[in-house]
Amino acid sequence: MSVVPMKLLTIAGPLERFDDVVRACVIDQEFHPENALQLMRGVGGLRPLDPENPYAAMLRRAVEVADEAGIPLDYAPFDPDAPLEDQSAYFDGLLARVADLHRRQEELEHQMDEARSMVDQLQNLRGLDVKLDELWGLDHARFRYGYLPRETYDGFRDAMDAEEDLFFVPTTLGARRVYGVYFTTREAHHRVDSLMNSLHFVRIRLEEPPHGTVDAATAELNARVTDAQKAVEEVQAQLDKLREEEKHRILASYAYLRYHSECCEMRRYGCRSRNTFYLTGWVPAASVPEVEQKLAAFPELSCVADTADDVEHVKPPTKLKNSFLGRVFEPFLE
Repeated sequence: MSVVPMKLLTIAGPLERFDDVVRACVIDQEFHPENALQLMRGVGGLRPLDPENPYAAMLRRAVEVADEAGIPLDYAPFDPDAPLEDQSAYFDGLLARVADLHRRQEELEHQMDEARSMVDQLQNLRGLDVKLDELWGLDHARFRYGYLPRETYDGFRDAMDAEEDLFFVPTTLGARRVYGVYFTTREAHHRVDSLMNSLHFVRIRLEEPPHGTVDAATAELNARVTDAQKAVEEVQAQLDKLREEEKHRILASYAYLRYHSECCEMRRYGCRSRNTFYLTGWVPAASVPEVEQKLAAFPELSCVADTADDVEHVKPPTKLKNSFLGRVFEPFLE
């Protein structure tokens, strides 16, 4: 395999034009930056460029928003001159809309889980042929619903029957557990509750008192589950619609922020004197005229192209750093 000859470009120009030069002449080229401060260590008075990247935080937010909206990251055309403030306002509003829909979806799913749990618990009360409102609305007695181990129930059933302030009604006799309810007087409920705790009775507290018979309460709760499921599907439809409507702009914003963040990352490789920046990097020898033509749009710049044999202490890379579009697409093409 033949080796592509490369040259090391050293670009110098007014400090305030660094970002403009990078955007116009470097970011969309095959350009492998080298640390200019290291290469020019024999030149006095040089120091690193300010590494601040005002786009990095917003880029992370764009990735977060795309993830929240369920949109795979990809490239989309964008306006490189759009103000950064527009991106911030857009993501603030969009993230609030997406978060609100997700919150509503979670609330509905929680309501479904609660209703299903209550239906399961009510099945163990089928042995009671009474309206459940009457049990939860007792004024002069106390009512508890729950279960205790079958072994405990079998061993202490006679003792519970002999307790004059306790009336236990088993509703479901299982191999491991006995579900049931017990009644006691308002005056004796502390003592009876302690007794039942000693027998490992586990009280079941329903989220809200059921109404009517077990069958009526179960039907009402199942209807709630059905209604909540329909509401969840409606919220999901809104999320899908929002995703489709905003997909292009989200990806365009992501590409915009990725582009400008890449430009700012070039500052890590440059260095400066008082008023001048320096940037060095390898490009294919055949591409040098194209780069020089772009640099000619900045008459205040200077550019020196050295062959690999003329450069000490550093060798050209075996693989060049791709252009911006190549770097954006690379994760999706690997």
